[in-house]
Amino acid sequence: WTVGALAVGQTEELRVTLRLDDGDFVVNLATASGAQPDQDGSNNIAGDYAGRDEVPGRFVTDLELEKTVDDPDPAVGDEIVYRLAVTNTSFTATNGVEVTDVLPEGIAFVSATASTTTSDCPTCAYNDSLGVWIVGPLRAGDTAVLEIRARVTAAGEIVNTAEITRNHLPDLDSVPGNGDPSEDDQAAAAINATGSKLTSVLREGTGGVPADFELSTGYPNPFNPQTTIPFGVPEATHVTVEVFDLLGRRQALLIDERVSAGRHEVIWQARDLPTGVYLVRLRAGTVVRTQRVTLLK
Repeated sequence: WTVGALAVGQTEELRVTLRLDDGDFVVNLATASGAQPDQDGSNNIAGDYAGRDEVPGRFVTDLELEKTVDDPDPAVGDEIVYRLAVTNTSFTATNGVEVTDVLPEGIAFVSATASTTTSDCPTCAYNDSLGVWIVGPLRAGDTAVLEIRARVTAAGEIVNTAEITRNHLPDLDSVPGNGDPSEDDQAAAAINATGSKLTSVLREGTGGVPADFELSTGYPNPFNPQTTIPFGVPEATHVTVEVFDLLGRRQALLIDERVSAGRHEVIWQARDLPTGVYLVRLRAGTVVRTQRVTLLK
């Protein structure tokens, strides 16, 4: 229905006549949108029931959240995959669904992929900085899935909790964002990380925020068995720091994560590598910086 321009306080009405076959039950929803931003989009959806004598007094959905992890007993340095699934178990579609899943300390974000039960969902984005998964609309019976790939960076038991924090319609048996673990819109997955496969440790440096991307040679250099490699980024960005031998073969991945603006240091432990000259490469987007270090045993 193309309404056109609406003046302040103006109301336009559309009447649609439909025929309902015997035994059918229909929930008919409508959503409104306009060319200008709406200060409150939560009231842009409405509807009504047909075909049943006893119906709820208001439109409600019933969203359920499940969360699992593919490896509950990883070693530090391993990559794991969290799987979140939001299912609309009601007979009413809804919109504006969001899930908050802030990765706890000891878990570093690597990547995320979202989909629905029918197809990939390019609009279902996960913001790793905010820890928010924008699910968007969910039809009745739909399931939206998010897979978060992350790296374990600390040992011990780590619990990762997710919760549905936004939904345009009321939920039948839960309240979005209230933090109640007994409700079905909140779920958690725990890991027990042991041992260590890490060859590096990232820590904050000193000296403020550089004007450009920086990668300094390691100190000490030559070294045995570890060296500290300073680097700096002028803005928060995803950074990879890798080590290659002189034949171009990668020997270590020291960093593959988003770091804040400023100066940082990564400690590289090279206990399992032979004596030789190695190339340390920093990559941030299209920016590449390289330094040489020498391991002497």
